[in-house]
This record gives sequence, C-alpha cells and structure tokens, in this order.
Amino acid sequence: ALLVSSTLALALPSVEEVQNQVAKGNFAQAQAMMEEVVAAKPGSARAQYIYAEILAHNKRYSEASAAAASSSQSASTS
Repeated sequence: ALLVSSTLALALPSVEEVQNQVAKGNFAQAQAMMEEVVAAKPGSARAQYIYAEILAHNKRYSEASAAAASSSQSASTS
C-alpha cells in the first residue's frame, strides 16, 4: 500500500505545473489540477490557498471562500 500511495503522490501536479497553466490562461485546467491536489492533500494550507485563488478567478466565489477558510484553518492547526 505504501508503494501505491508513493506513486500517487508523484503523479500529483506540481505548483509549477499549475502556475504554468495559470500563466497560459488555462484556469479550467489549473482548477482541475488543484482539485486533484486538494483531494490528495486536504490538510495542505498552501494547496487550499492556491485552489481558492483559482476558484475566485473562475468566479466561483462561494467555493473560493470555503477553500480560503480551509487554508486558514489548516495553517492555524499546523
């Protein structure tokens, strides 16, 4: 099981890959990539924060607010 989770972690998009999509204006792709990361790492304040920024850009404000709140909560418990 450890090998499977290690392989899964390696398959997650990196911050740089997500930022590249944002720089190209591919916000839908960046959002999909971050949904993967947040699902795999729900306690990551950084992932939640980046996801919130992308959601806000995509005018999904209530979801962005929830992701930002999760980011803040994750950061305060770390």
